[in-house]
Amino acid sequence: MMPEATTRVGSKPAGLRNAALILVLAVLSGCNGPLFMLPGGRLSGPEAPLTAAVIPDEGGVAVLETRPDDPYSVNVGIAVVDGVIHIDPAAERRWYQHLLDDPDVRIRFEGDPVVYTARVEPVRDPGVLERFEQTRNVLKLVPRATPSNS
Repeated sequence: MMPEATTRVGSKPAGLRNAALILVLAVLSGCNGPLFMLPGGRLSGPEAPLTAAVIPDEGGVAVLETRPDDPYSVNVGIAVVDGVIHIDPAAERRWYQHLLDDPDVRIRFEGDPVVYTARVEPVRDPGVLERFEQTRNVLKLVPRATPSNS
C-alpha cells in the first residue's frame, strides 16, 4: 500500500512557513532604508553635511533619500568624477521625479553609518556628460546651502 500524501493546508509545516513569513515581514518593516529593489523610508543615523572629505574615492552603491516631507529611499549607483558624486537616474524612476520637485537629498555611503545632507544639480559639463549614457539624467551632489546667521 502507498502512503497517503501529507500536504494539508493546516499541517505544521504550512503553519511554520506562515509564522516564518510573518516574522521576516515584521523584521523587514523595521528597516529604515530600501531592501534590495524595494524603496524604503527615512534613513536613520547621525547626520552631517556633505563635504569633500567624506566623498568616496570611487563609485559604488549608496542609499539615497529623496522627498524630505515623506522620505523615500533607494539604492543607487554612484560615480565619482573629479571628486564629485554623480548619479544618473532614468526619467521614469519615481525617485527622479521627487528630485525634480525638491532637490534636497540625504545619502549614506556603503560602510559609513553617517547620513549626509546634500542637494542635486543637473550636470552641464560636456566632459562629464560624455562619461554617461546620453539617455540618462546626470546629476551631481553638492553641499546644501546653509542659512546665514544674520
